[in-house]
Amino acid sequence: MLKLVLRRLALLPVILLAVATLTFALTEISPFDPVRAYVGSETNISLERRAEIAHAYGFDQPVYERFGRWLGHLAQGDLGNSLVAGGQPVANEIASRASATIVLVGGALLIVLVGGLVFGVLAAAFRGSAFDWVVRTLCYFNTAAPSFWIGLLALYVFSIELN
Repeated sequence: MLKLVLRRLALLPVILLAVATLTFALTEISPFDPVRAYVGSETNISLERRAEIAHAYGFDQPVYERFGRWLGHLAQGDLGNSLVAGGQPVANEIASRASATIVLVGGALLIVLVGGLVFGVLAAAFRGSAFDWVVRTLCYFNTAAPSFWIGLLALYVFSIELN
């Protein structure tokens, strides 16, 4: 088992590099113009100003240089600055919201694990009963239904129906 874990850990840098390369390649082949996205689609700018912005962000450099610079910044944890958040570093924006995300995910995981264990044990204890049938039906439904649909249904039930 240890050998398998070590082999998987050895492959991790290769996988991360492949994901980073694919992400960069997808942004490169995207039909959206990064300069237009920066200035906004409604803004008409001169060719000189467009060239200044492209130079400032390095869009006038070869792809391999941009990829190397981007990969270097990514490896150092520099995710750039957010235009939406007023130029704040993206890493800071993610970190400021991480605690709320951890609380939500941790709470949901706790509910699912405890609830799944309790209902699973009870369904096994009362095998063949109506309770077992209801638990199995809910499990099949949860497995088959798309998670976004269950989320929308939960929002509707808890926010609108139950206030």
